[in-house]
Amino acid sequence: MTAALAVLAGLVTAAGVAPPAAAGVSPGQTLRASVRSDQAKADQPSSNPSVSGDGRYVVFSSRDQLDTAALPDNTPSSQIFVRDLVAKTVRLLTFSYQGEGINTKGSPASGESDLPVISGSGRSVAIETTATDLASVSTSTRMKVVLIDRDPDGDGAFDEPVGDAIALTWTQLDDRNSTNRAFLPSISTDGLTAVWEEQAASGSQTQSAIVMAQLAASTPGPPTISVRRSLVPAAPAGNFLLQAWAPAISGNGKRVVAKVLFVPVPNIALAPAPTIPAAAAAAAQSVGDDVQIVAFDVPTEPDASIAAVRLDVFPPTEPLSHTDISRLMLSFDGHKAVFVVSVLPCNTCPFEPRAFIADPDPDNDGAVGPDVAMDKLSRNNAAEPVTAVMPAISADGRYAAFVTDAPLTHNGVDRPATGCTFALSSGPVDFAKVAQVPPSCQVVVRDLVLDRQLDEAGQPRQPGELATPSVNTDCLGFQPGDTCASEGIAEVPALAGDGSVVAYATDAQDLITDDDNGEIDIYARRFTPTMKATPTPVDFGGVQVGDTVNAGTVITAVGFGPLKIQSVAVTGTGFALGSQACVPRGPLYALDPASNCAVSVDYKPAGDGPQSGTIDITPAFGDPVHIPVSGVGTPFPQPDPAFSAQPNPVDFGERLIFTDSSATVVTVTNTGTRVLTIAAVSLPPLLAPSAPGDYRITANTCAGAALEAGVSCAVTLVHQPQGPGSRPAVLQIDQSTPVGVQPHLVQLLGAGTTPSIEVNPAVVPVGRITTVLGTGFPPGHAVTIRMPGFPELTTVTPDAAGRFAKAVLVFPNSVPGSRPVEVTVDGTTPAVGDSENLLVVPGSLGPPDFLVRR
Repeated sequence: MTAALAVLAGLVTAAGVAPPAAAGVSPGQTLRASVRSDQAKADQPSSNPSVSGDGRYVVFSSRDQLDTAALPDNTPSSQIFVRDLVAKTVRLLTFSYQGEGINTKGSPASGESDLPVISGSGRSVAIETTATDLASVSTSTRMKVVLIDRDPDGDGAFDEPVGDAIALTWTQLDDRNSTNRAFLPSISTDGLTAVWEEQAASGSQTQSAIVMAQLAASTPGPPTISVRRSLVPAAPAGNFLLQAWAPAISGNGKRVVAKVLFVPVPNIALAPAPTIPAAAAAAAQSVGDDVQIVAFDVPTEPDASIAAVRLDVFPPTEPLSHTDISRLMLSFDGHKAVFVVSVLPCNTCPFEPRAFIADPDPDNDGAVGPDVAMDKLSRNNAAEPVTAVMPAISADGRYAAFVTDAPLTHNGVDRPATGCTFALSSGPVDFAKVAQVPPSCQVVVRDLVLDRQLDEAGQPRQPGELATPSVNTDCLGFQPGDTCASEGIAEVPALAGDGSVVAYATDAQDLITDDDNGEIDIYARRFTPTMKATPTPVDFGGVQVGDTVNAGTVITAVGFGPLKIQSVAVTGTGFALGSQACVPRGPLYALDPASNCAVSVDYKPAGDGPQSGTIDITPAFGDPVHIPVSGVGTPFPQPDPAFSAQPNPVDFGERLIFTDSSATVVTVTNTGTRVLTIAAVSLPPLLAPSAPGDYRITANTCAGAALEAGVSCAVTLVHQPQGPGSRPAVLQIDQSTPVGVQPHLVQLLGAGTTPSIEVNPAVVPVGRITTVLGTGFPPGHAVTIRMPGFPELTTVTPDAAGRFAKAVLVFPNSVPGSRPVEVTVDGTTPAVGDSENLLVVPGSLGPPDFLVRR
């Protein structure tokens, strides 16, 4: 591993534990990201990857000259690169421009650059750097935090050519005139909010603090800094904040997790101070200190107190120890924080780190605490806690990864690990460059939603997904169908926002067949679930020429990770795509594991005789699925019953949530010549992942009916949207046939009105009243009006039209400034509502003097 990494020979080893029986990983692709532009292998190490929201872009640091179009690096140093896993390109992001026009080249930046983090779209990358020659960045050699814009003209195209270089801009986020070291950046999904750690010298001591910058988007041109300020969590009574470090921000930019050190100081004022005298600090630590992992919400006002809640307490009365170094991470909504702390010591190790996950806002009221929901993240296949470090979480909060050498934690075959020694690098400890990592350690990814569903059902969990599979078959006890774990040390995993890709650094040389460079490389494991179609093939049998018959199949995701379906099409003369729910929101719709979607096909024979075609389901990655469809066109009355359901689709339109639509009748008719039997009528919840429980059947004369030729039955439906936006679903009518059941699908369309509010007036003095006007809210359902961070709170019930007007008093002693007004429907998860800003200004003591000009 790198010199700054811990060199270990083991963490937790279960002697005598036999390898599991047949163990094979789910479908996926292992891709090396740290390769040169000409696809040659690197001969210098790389580290610290970060992945964009859709898994396309991986940024990382490397000492190799991967971008062969750039000028040579005369003093080799750590640079930042971005790899496009789709286009298979790699570009240098830390450089200065040399030359002009078509002769422009990038000259690798001076100094060291590291710890990159990428925004959800891949446009913005934040780094720490000592470079002195980046445009618009301070020439100081101290560590700085810089934001790189890969699309400065805002046209949506990244890495546009400028000669042999690319168009980039660099924005320094920390104060250019400061002498503080700034490092360890973390950015929001949109790249417009960033936090980082700053260290300032105070005598012989260094003091760490958390700083935040909020940026304003500018198109064309890079974003500009609108706010920069320190974030100081309030200390418990009798303590003050001595240090704060290792911050991470949620994807929505509204919540931060960090490590803090609160210390009691006898005979010293308890107010937080920007610097603490060395003598006071020494006295404080002699009394005792309390390192904590805390979460807090980003205040909307500069001077607002920042209430923090402690996360590392498990069970609720037992704080966990901090003898290891670990990064922190948050999901997009700030409801899932992952971190590592130490638990009970083991016999052979000085500590036993484990990964945990915590929700700082389990009551979903928009503010952290007072309670915290916490659980052990690192578990083996039997759900028992195991040793782990370096946890990561996807932005959607569904997938989590960690590094472990514990046996039986994944669906591969373990490699042996022995011993337990630790050797940290000498000198100052820099976060994320020093860590406790076991030998032959693997990256394991878990599906948190599936884990919870199985736990609630009382069923055993699925094995963790091995993200570091070997191409070799030499592991002990290997059997056909097994997958060996890699031989090497993997570290610093990073997940795509949707969990489709996990990237990591590793010295293993058995992940692909041609890895023989002997260096630490960046790899990405892309999960590519397969598809199962039921039924397959789809056989229409005999259909009279001129008639149209509908039949369908259900597509189920099989494997691990989200299945991204790019397109659905039907080929073959006489066959046409009917309704489908696999791509309801456009390309790259993600189908979660074990969930499914329906595709129907209309068959109208173009002539006599057999006809065939295919249903083509194309994923974003992996092989497409071709489902055979067939039928026989006949000029004679068809011998079998013909099914018809009208209307299809059924469109209920848009309406207020929690209100019933008028009843709509779907009429099923036997258009054939023999009896048609209906086995069942249902609303499969798995075929309505975005609208569970929206639709209900109020009358049904079809189930069990035997329809003579020309006879009809009816299914009556009502739509009550349970949330805003599009709410598609499927009505499934099963026809009995001599060979089984033939499902027929009727697409159901409906939408819930999105609530909205208006605050009038939007500017109000303290002690005065403003009115909140709401439209599109569910009638008769209680609605709560709050101003997060402020005491104003009231409720109102919308009228039959979904409207309300509620006067809200801004308390006389309230703090002036901009604040959000949030209106949510009580009892909705996720919360349904809207928010607007209200500007509260100081009250006037007398009438304004309009004659005085300022």
